[in-house]
Order: sequence, then C-alpha cells, then structure tokens
Amino acid sequence: MIRMKQKVLSVRNLGIAFSLMACFSACSNVENIEQNDGQPVEIKLSSGVTPESRALTPAQSTQLEKDEIVYVWAENSGTAYFNAWSLTADGNGGLTSTEPKFYPINKSSIDLYALHGNFTSAPTGVFQTEIPEYSVIANQSNKSDYAKSDLLYATKSAVSPQEAAVAFVFKHLLSKIEINLIAGNGIDLSQETSVKILNTKLKADVTLNKDVDATASVVLSFDNNNATDITPFQSSDVEGVYAEAIVIPQEVSGTFVEVTVGGTPYYYTIPTQTLKSGYKYILNLTVGESASATPAELSWTE
Repeated sequence: MIRMKQKVLSVRNLGIAFSLMACFSACSNVENIEQNDGQPVEIKLSSGVTPESRALTPAQSTQLEKDEIVYVWAENSGTAYFNAWSLTADGNGGLTSTEPKFYPINKSSIDLYALHGNFTSAPTGVFQTEIPEYSVIANQSNKSDYAKSDLLYATKSAVSPQEAAVAFVFKHLLSKIEINLIAGNGIDLSQETSVKILNTKLKADVTLNKDVDATASVVLSFDNNNATDITPFQSSDVEGVYAEAIVIPQEVSGTFVEVTVGGTPYYYTIPTQTLKSGYKYILNLTVGESASATPAELSWTE
C-alpha cells in the first residue's frame, strides 16, 4: 500500500509538473508575442542585383549566385550597431545567417550597408568607406570566381523595425567585358575554344558613398603597374560562344582579346577605351582572322 501511495503521489506530482510546464510555455509564448509586437524584432534581408539583358543570361545578372557571401553593417544614429554580419545567398534572392540580428529594442531605425566581393578574409570592425587595393580574380573561368570578383554594394537608410524582409538592390561597382563569338568561314566553335582578355590591371582603390544612391569612386591602385591576362567565364548556345569577365575600371587599348580555336590563336585589337564603373563593354567578334573591333559601351543596369 505504501508503494501504491508513492506511485499515486508520483503521478500526481508528474501532473503538477506538466501543468507548470504548460504555464511556463504559455508565459513564454506571451512574452514572445509581446517582443514581436514591439520589442526585439529579427532583421530579415533579401537581395537582388540591378538587372541587365542579353541574348544569353549572364552570370549574376539579377540575383547573387548561390552560396555567395554578403557582409552587412548597421549604424544607429551614426554609431555602429553591428559590424560585418555574414550572410549567405540562396540564389533566389534570400540571404540567411546562422547568427540572427535584431532591431533596437527602443524601436529606433538603423542604416544598413552591404558589400559582396573578393574578400580574402572576412571584414571586421566598423563600416569603412575605403577599400584599399580591391582585386578581381585573374582566372574567372569558374563561375564562382567570376561572381566573387563582382564588387557589389547596397545601402538602406532609416530602416524601422519590421517583420518583412528588407530588400537590398545591389549595384555593380566595377566594369564588365562581354565577348560574343561568331564563327567565321571555316571556323567550328564546337572545337575547343578559349578566350583571354589581355593586358588588364587587377587592383583598385575603392571609395564608397554612404548615401542610398550607392555611387563609388574606383581608381587604379598606385602600385598597379603590371598588366595581367584574365580568363573569363565562358558559356555557349546554338548561336555561339560567350565570355564575360569582371575587370577594374581603367584605360585599355591595343591587342585586347585572344581567341583560340582548335589550337589556332586569333587576336583582336581595340582603340583606346576608358572602362567606367558600372558599365559593360560588348565585343562582337567574328572568328577566323585577327582583326580590330570597337566595344559597345552600355550601362551595366537597365
């Protein structure tokens, strides 16, 4: 009987425990509702890239490529609120992080600054408008290295606490070369075909603008005297072969493109051209003999 009584007491105590747990859970839910109703609200972000158009969809034209890293800074009344928050793009406009951030409890607004690019080590510290000696990758044949070279910047000012995701619209701060290859007489582009962009400099000093227009100044680094070849990202369809590369804004001229088909190289020269920040330069090249061509200059965005 004593044992039975103990068992009954144990069950009774267990019931009390469940009741207490339910109470704590309910209290916790109420607390969360109160927080979401006016206090700590999680910061949610999404991304897009100012769009461009072409016969063949370029890499990273409207969305950050999957697994690309974005760093975000926040300031509250001009003071650092958090620094270099690392988020990962999902390829569909989403930005996620394993370390959530929250809006200020006092409901004050924040200013946000976001950067994507070829950072060899994760940025730290407060937001800096100076990026010394930013470098593009010389071998961009891999799509991820092409995408990583693309220096993108976005700002959002006076963002108030909200449940909806804050949408960044990134702008390209560098220049882009697009090359469209057309088969000339006797040329079969289905053979092994490679493209190189010749005599370009890889480094620049970048000065960002905190304003929402996200303009920037990009100038060659003072010690950037050695020209280098860039291997672009290539793709193809039934109409031809395409190559594209991210390059530092600079003056280019002379022999600029090498196209090799089936082991035979062809060279293309261009007149002096000043590549500008936020612009793309399109070269339509008929492959079959070396020739000169003039790039078509277009805004990188529509």
